[in-house]
Order: sequence, then C-alpha cells, then structure tokens
Amino acid sequence: MNRTRVNADARPSEPSTDSGSMPGSGRMPGSGQMPGSGQMPAALERMRIELRRRFWRLLVPPSIVLIGVEAARDLGVFESLKYVDHPTWDVVLFVIAALFAFALPILYRVLFARSHRGKQSVAFAALFRFERSGMGLALYAPWVAVAASLIAVQGELLYGIDLMALYACYVFYPSRRRLLADARIFRVRVPQDPDMTAEDPEGTVEDPDVTVEDPDMTAEDPDVTAED
Repeated sequence: MNRTRVNADARPSEPSTDSGSMPGSGRMPGSGQMPGSGQMPAALERMRIELRRRFWRLLVPPSIVLIGVEAARDLGVFESLKYVDHPTWDVVLFVIAALFAFALPILYRVLFARSHRGKQSVAFAALFRFERSGMGLALYAPWVAVAASLIAVQGELLYGIDLMALYACYVFYPSRRRLLADARIFRVRVPQDPDMTAEDPEGTVEDPDVTVEDPDMTAEDPDVTAED
C-alpha cells in the first residue's frame, strides 16, 4: 500500500509566470513588462491620469479667454484688435496653427523614434516625457485660435484655425487606447506595479493546505492493511 502514498515534494515544477521577465529578452524578472493588446498596466494608468491633469491645465485657460472674448464682442464691450489691417495676418495665424497642430508634433514624433532606433526597448520615463512634450506643442493651437478671435479673422481661415485647434485637442487627449498603442509601437518597458505582484504570496498560501491532505490519505493505509 506504500506505493499509493502521494509524495507532496515530488510535484512537477511549474514554469515561471512572472510578467516582468520575457524569454530571450535578457532582462531580469520584475524589471518591466511589455503591455499587451488589451491590458492597461497600473503604471501606465497612473501616467495617463497625470497626463490628463496636464491636458486640462493647458486647455482650460485658452478656452476661458476665447469664450470671454467672443462674449464681450457679442455684448459690444470689446472691439476687434487690428494692429495691422492686412489680410496677411490671417494667413500667418493659419500657418502657425497648422505648425502646432500638425507639423511640429509629427516632427517631434519622428525625431523621438529616430533617437531610439535600434534599441530593444524604451524607458518608461522617456515615453512620459515624449507624451508630455508632444501635448505641450499641440496645445499651443488653442492659443492661436484665441489670437484669431482677438483680431477677428474672417471666413474660411477662421474655421480652419478653429478646426485645427479642435483636432489638436482630440488627437493629444491621453486616452487609454492611444497610450497603449504608443507603448507597443516604441516597445516601452512598463514598470511592474507592486500591488500586482503582491497577489503572488496569497496565491502560494494555498499550497500547504493542499499538501496537508497527503498525510490524511496515507494515514488510512494502516487501517486498510489491518483489515487484510
């Protein structure tokens, strides 16, 4: 009957499921993880919250000024500023809005990608600086819309400036989908969250409870042999 005794110590070893180590990556476990297609690591979520706060801090002031200027003009309190009564200023503001909404953020993204070319991964802090600086560039476009309102740009140029300001706000809002996409594109090492790794000890507590049943199973062996 001893052959039926379960040896608790002879359990097969399970492969490591540490999310911080990647096979073949050469990094130590716990140093970071690559975000998957559907998961949002806690560190990336904290970065999203910080970027969202910065987004509103940059967007609220020009929005308040723009609403105030338009309201004052409708009430007859404020007249348009025309330092130089020449249509060239309207075109200049349109070009500046295009620079901040399109050209400069795209150029900055290209330079960032080129500076990390050939690297296996990008540091998490580098991604945070990239997102913060790109947002800062794009959100100058609402201030250009304020300038266009002050000098009363007319016609299609005004609509174009306002649309480019709205585009910059839409594209550079720190959404989960956008941050996950950037983290995958640039192969960012997202630091492991301590709260996530804290669950491992709780999961291993069950092992002693499972092995405690083994002596009970073997304790029945003398009773069975005694009946024989």
